[in-house]
Amino acid sequence: MNSVTLQELMTEVSNEKEYLQYGTTYRKETVRLAEQVLSYVHDVKPFLRRDIALAYVGKVLNVNTERQKDVAKMLNVIVNDLYLRKNMSDELLEGLAERRKNRGSLKLKLVLN
Repeated sequence: MNSVTLQELMTEVSNEKEYLQYGTTYRKETVRLAEQVLSYVHDVKPFLRRDIALAYVGKVLNVNTERQKDVAKMLNVIVNDLYLRKNMSDELLEGLAERRKNRGSLKLKLVLN
């Protein structure tokens, strides 16, 4: 299994920050705080589980509990997404590509009550 490096996590959080440049002030602050938390860590393992991520974020940040939860959730979702992308088997990737190819276009139907 391929593991996720701290540098990869930091890059992905930076990408999230760029994506949120037109987002809400709250989300921009959440990603800024996530970057702050990452400046204290040496490993991504604390963020693989949300409960451990929350405990870690709580030790680093002096903000309200809801904000801590949001930062922990953001870091947890990003690191797990990276881990999943790095560890997809070639067979799974081929199967997904085949399904996309055969899927066809979506057609919406109007349903009246």
